[in-house]
Amino acid sequence: MQLRRFLVFVVIMLGILAAVTGCGGRGGGEGEAPAAAPEAAEEQSAPVVDQATAATITGQVSFTGTAPEPQLIRMDEEPVCLDQYTEGPFAQSVVVNENGTLQNVFVYVKEGLGDLTFPVPQEGVLLDQQGCIYRPHVLGIQVGQDLIIRNSDGILHNIHPMPAVNREFNLGQPTEMDTTRQFARPEVMIPVECDVHGWMKAYIGVLEHPYYAVTSSEGSFELAGLPAGEYVIEAWHEEYGAQTMTLAVGEQETKEVEFIFEASASMEMEDEHEQEAEMEGEAGHGMEMHESTRGGQVGMAMGAMVSGGDFHIELVSEAPGQYLLYLSDENRELISPEGYEGTLALINPDGSEIASLPLAVMADGLTAQGGPTDISQANVRISLKGPDLGDLLEMEFEIAYE
Repeated sequence: MQLRRFLVFVVIMLGILAAVTGCGGRGGGEGEAPAAAPEAAEEQSAPVVDQATAATITGQVSFTGTAPEPQLIRMDEEPVCLDQYTEGPFAQSVVVNENGTLQNVFVYVKEGLGDLTFPVPQEGVLLDQQGCIYRPHVLGIQVGQDLIIRNSDGILHNIHPMPAVNREFNLGQPTEMDTTRQFARPEVMIPVECDVHGWMKAYIGVLEHPYYAVTSSEGSFELAGLPAGEYVIEAWHEEYGAQTMTLAVGEQETKEVEFIFEASASMEMEDEHEQEAEMEGEAGHGMEMHESTRGGQVGMAMGAMVSGGDFHIELVSEAPGQYLLYLSDENRELISPEGYEGTLALINPDGSEIASLPLAVMADGLTAQGGPTDISQANVRISLKGPDLGDLLEMEFEIAYE
């Protein structure tokens, strides 16, 4: 049988409930219903906004006070990324434009649309990782809309959104690739980090409607196609907080507004952000992946911090339906599988389960067999308990056979 390469695009998803450190866990809300598919959303009654009478809110976000100096990101450890810059790179947390306006402000309709429903766009929203920076730094998306996560750098990245009400995920991308995810509930804002490169930050605003914008290099925004009515508009910035204003717009009316953020609003956070601006970006943050070979099978390994020490899990497979897990310590010495138990579940990208396979002890590891032969769209979720863990360990892998 011809061996096929099995890549495990991994990082800890839910974390070790009692013992893991450095995995940023806030849980994941097991059993959360997947977001509605675009086709299903389109079947819902959508509001008919007559564009001939639609209103528009436009404006800019101004900045007053002394603009902070651009903060240099130190990414010497990643020459593939550093070589893409002729100057910088600089952090995007505060970007004051030449005209005195503020960039990367998320402006949206917070209240006023009532019970109106809106179709989910068929086109996805792109979050790219290019030059070891999330691009764009701030973005908006609708509930159920595809978030296309792209790795353009071709090196290991890890996408780790940390929502408060949506399901958290922690996804590794070791090569150039795209991955699609959705959010099931509105939430403003969701911070996104990279557990491999500590300086990588982004923010996602999830809404049930399309009336949002992110201020440009001119500090401007536009909310077009609104039904006439009274609205609460919010402008959110990661450093300077949020501001709201209430205004009414009539049919065919265009109303111009201005938000003003002051430099003094972030003085208490200045020291914290200066420390972040060091951007040393220690690789790993409790997780790492590396190429591995065992018995002619090629796979990808991942590690987790457990009770202050390293605990590594390596998943390899030569074909769908045949899975091997190897456990090792901080010195990459194999740990006896005796006393370990758990399951390996094959799941759809929307979180629904395809099959759950029990893990059985073998001579130097754990094995699971069975499930469908076609798992081209499946992910793997491993639940593991054992003497070196102290509590349940759960993690999710995105897999692909080549």
